[in-house]
Amino acid sequence: MTGLNRAIIAGRLTADPEIRYQQDETAVAHFRLAVNSGKDNSDFINCVALGGLAKICGEYLKKG
Repeated sequence: MTGLNRAIIAGRLTADPEIRYQQDETAVAHFRLAVNSGKDNSDFINCVALGGLAKICGEYLKKG
């Protein structure tokens, strides 16, 4: 049995999401979040969304 990991992370996009389509027309969104991890530190987290969620990310998420 395989499990699914889930995390809820709040941060700022470092750039607008990049949307690409695979050969089977599945949407894939790549984006990076900057998350404050301390007083003067930030962590950068690479994220990937697939399918309908990728399309929503491309439509509604903007840098900032």
